[in-house]
Amino acid sequence: MVWKKVFILAVFLCVSLWTAKRLLSYVVFVNDESTEPFKWFLKTEKHAEVGDYVLVKGKESDSHTRGKLLTKKILCAYPYSLKKKGLSYYCCSEKTCRFLHKALKKTPRGTVLVPFNPCKGNSYTSECVVKIPEGYYYVGTSSPIGYDSRYLGYFEKKEIKAVLIPLF
Repeated sequence: MVWKKVFILAVFLCVSLWTAKRLLSYVVFVNDESTEPFKWFLKTEKHAEVGDYVLVKGKESDSHTRGKLLTKKILCAYPYSLKKKGLSYYCCSEKTCRFLHKALKKTPRGTVLVPFNPCKGNSYTSECVVKIPEGYYYVGTSSPIGYDSRYLGYFEKKEIKAVLIPLF
């Protein structure tokens, strides 16, 4: 009789641990200021849209982000246009443009940064308005020193690993 109770308890514990592990695989904690005021997120498989937080794969061509997963917010995407005016970036509809953020020339530690330049000419001074290609996203952070599309450019749909829903 005792062995039946032990067996039932063991099965219950295994199922409980498996369920907890599955649930925790959907929870993401971000330990930096890139997603302020949120720190905890729930991973989903929903279609990514402007305004969503996403988990994106770092760029293979960039030594700082290669092999990393980054938490960013989609700031602009097709069918909108990206406006670049010097170091400032805007997301534009047919009628209005919304300021997104400004790129820096150097990091706070003095490392030279080269801003993303969808225009022709100098990366620091060029100006243009370009339609964001379908299936591409311009992502960013709320941090003025965030390392995001200001320097990395657009992210393809296939580079988005999950859409994140802020919990708290």
